[in-house]
Amino acid sequence: MQQQNVKQVHFENLPYELLSYILKFFKLKEFFPLVQVSKTFKKVVLSTVETFDAFSVGKALGSLNDDCLTFVSQFKNLNSLDLVWCKDITSEGLGQSISNLKNLTRLDLYMCTQISDSVINALSSLTKLKYLDICRCKKITDKGIVCLSNLTDLKSLKIYKCENLTDQGISTVLRSSTNLIQLNASQCTGFTDKGISLLSSHVKLERLFLSHCGLTSAGMIYLSNLTNLSVLDVSGCVGLNDEAIIYLSNLVNLVHLCVGGCNFSQEKIRLLCRGLVKLNVSGFGS
Repeated sequence: MQQQNVKQVHFENLPYELLSYILKFFKLKEFFPLVQVSKTFKKVVLSTVETFDAFSVGKALGSLNDDCLTFVSQFKNLNSLDLVWCKDITSEGLGQSISNLKNLTRLDLYMCTQISDSVINALSSLTKLKYLDICRCKKITDKGIVCLSNLTDLKSLKIYKCENLTDQGISTVLRSSTNLIQLNASQCTGFTDKGISLLSSHVKLERLFLSHCGLTSAGMIYLSNLTNLSVLDVSGCVGLNDEAIIYLSNLVNLVHLCVGGCNFSQEKIRLLCRGLVKLNVSGFGS
């Protein structure tokens, strides 16, 4: 049998359309080193990602840094950005990158522990944002979060364990975010009855998490007309006692209630059981 000569073709010499097609099978994290290979690869990669509308990093890729964010900023059509557990991202890097992502409707910055108020200021230009998670971003203060008052279309805001936030900052956001369906302000210990009073006008709320906040029985009156609530977590609010039961009974659509660590009597707890799918009373006072 006559041996045939096989011509070697360098990967970069493949037709542009073929390269673009091949890249569609790559994982997003594999694009970062590719853009450093050559100008050809960079051009193909950037043209490929232009069509992406979502980018998710997740906990497994927590080493994502500011250099990678520069690449992400090329995703002009991006509407969802998930940077969960990216602890190496800085405020400066994130602020510069997200300013180009005007179509974002969802941003998850859970446990991005280095970001601070300057990032929140940059977020104020993302007027299409509907979902924002800045849980455990402990450097964010009232000074920064007030910038979110521009985001009037927010439907979900998660600020769990942002320990430097108080009534002053959270109240400013609540006054403008009238379309909220979900709020998680658990372990924001500076969020008290004074700030919680503004929730009375947020009748669209369906899921509300106020665990370990400064909520008392007197403040529960502000939640009593939130009849669309299906999930309520007030666990660890030690200022809640039997006097709050009358307000909880007004929440006719409630199916999941967490009151662990509150000072309800067992008799009153039994009254809450009616109509609930799930009642968590672990650790309640007697």
